[in-house]
Amino acid sequence: MRLPNALLVLTLLTLAPSPAGAALDAAWRAIPPSVPAESLAIRLRAFELRPTSRIGAGEAAFALGQFHYARGEYRQSSDAFLRASGRLTGADRAEARYWCGLVALALGNGPVARGAFAEAPATRRALAQFGIALAWDLEKRPDKAFDTLRQLLAGDAGEATAPALHRYAALAAQLHRDDEARKAGARLAQEFPGTLEAARLAALPPVAPSSGEVAVQIGVFAEASRARVLAENARRAGFGNAAVSERRSADGKSTVWVVRLGRYPSREEARLAGERVQRSLGVGWQVEKP
Repeated sequence: MRLPNALLVLTLLTLAPSPAGAALDAAWRAIPPSVPAESLAIRLRAFELRPTSRIGAGEAAFALGQFHYARGEYRQSSDAFLRASGRLTGADRAEARYWCGLVALALGNGPVARGAFAEAPATRRALAQFGIALAWDLEKRPDKAFDTLRQLLAGDAGEATAPALHRYAALAAQLHRDDEARKAGARLAQEFPGTLEAARLAALPPVAPSSGEVAVQIGVFAEASRARVLAENARRAGFGNAAVSERRSADGKSTVWVVRLGRYPSREEARLAGERVQRSLGVGWQVEKP
């Protein structure tokens, strides 16, 4: 099967961020549009190995990184952008670091992505901050991702606003911040109607309103002694109403012992209690109707 020619590859690259300056486009402009895609990597690598007064090694490596990125060849793309960032300076180097962050996300490497996005140019500030939030998500740190998005959305998030609101609402629901989830969803629907992000959020089950008494469950045990130890530890940590109760298991064949912190008038207060007990005892928690 014949691969797309250079002109089509350049069109695909418009889906990704544009270069910071004309210098980073020099390698692409030097290649005739008629050159087939299977020859592009060879041409770009030749520019990198034999730089000229118009096309430097860093600029050629940057273009090669873009080429591999457009084809989903992220390992090769990462190597090329790393070489580019080592050879470029100033705003062009910062742009290469931003692309290093994009590739690291595609490879599932959160720490590397965060480090690269931290060096992105000022013109990419909002998108880079959104990238950092996604990186925290990859590292299974929804709390960090949530805080990063909250800071982003407190200012001008630019073109990152719609996807940031979508992810913020999902994380808020995950972290039991129901009011914030609803507010983010309402803002997304109002400011960006008809977008893919708004449609995805609308397809999710609605967050139930915060009303009535709720409880915070911090453990379910098959042994009563283990449940009592956890309840006692919770009381010592300042949760005086922590208690153990019995209930039938899900299959109805045995008894389990449930540890709860007590009852709270709203889900928000229950969430705050859950976060405190997680910090104090290192246990998981969930809000439930008692």
